[in-house]
Amino acid sequence: MGMVVVAFFAANAGKLGDLNAGSCDNPKTVSAAPNSNTAEIAAAKNSALVVSLDMGAFLGKKIQNIKGSQAMPCPTAGLVRETVLPRSSPCVAILQMGGKRMFKMMGQASGVQIASVQSNHTNSAPRSLLNDPEKTNLAADNLTAYVGPANGYVLTFTNGLRVYLSGDTSIIGDMKTIIGGYYKVNLAVMNVKAETEESAFAVNELIQPNTVIASHVNEAAASNGKIKPESQTKKFIDLVKGPLVHLPLSGRTMEFNGDAKCVAGC
Repeated sequence: MGMVVVAFFAANAGKLGDLNAGSCDNPKTVSAAPNSNTAEIAAAKNSALVVSLDMGAFLGKKIQNIKGSQAMPCPTAGLVRETVLPRSSPCVAILQMGGKRMFKMMGQASGVQIASVQSNHTNSAPRSLLNDPEKTNLAADNLTAYVGPANGYVLTFTNGLRVYLSGDTSIIGDMKTIIGGYYKVNLAVMNVKAETEESAFAVNELIQPNTVIASHVNEAAASNGKIKPESQTKKFIDLVKGPLVHLPLSGRTMEFNGDAKCVAGC
């Protein structure tokens, strides 16, 4: 099986436990240390892992720990740096800020273009994902390990769908000039968290997509598939004036056409 994993941060020290264990606001988790969720997924699925240079070195080593062999650079060809899927082993696709690569299935003429864009957030690995002596040395000053700049992604599909994956970011000017202006994204998977007004402003005034999926809400926003009226997510939905906002629900896959109109699962 082959897939693409885009990695925002390496600080995935915990993972879900048993299926449906716990609740949305208090899920049961178990430790994923010392290799991280991202590396575990990439190793299990023989994924192409799309990351920045520093993160690639860090997560590549984690994949090697799991697989017992080095995670090689993803092979590329042509001017658009094509990588063919599926793969028989995981690989690391380095994507620096402002760069782009294409991933396509074997036998296809084109595929999904992935571009790296700026995200304004800290980007560090917790000490639980580190080895000694760094783990002990950083503990003395209560520090974590820097693993390169934070980033978001823009995915361009063959049907015209252009998706902005914001990552955990604050509001930034690039949302207007690059995300909305240059890439002209029509679907934004948007970080909401506690910055509800800022995220809504970014959608309304800067990015101006056709459709939004609320992401990283940091709360149990729904109950029985329905939005909670007192939630920050409901406040965000009410503040967004133009685009249609969809709530992601566990176990439900959403599908969109080239104009970012949901055609299934919403």
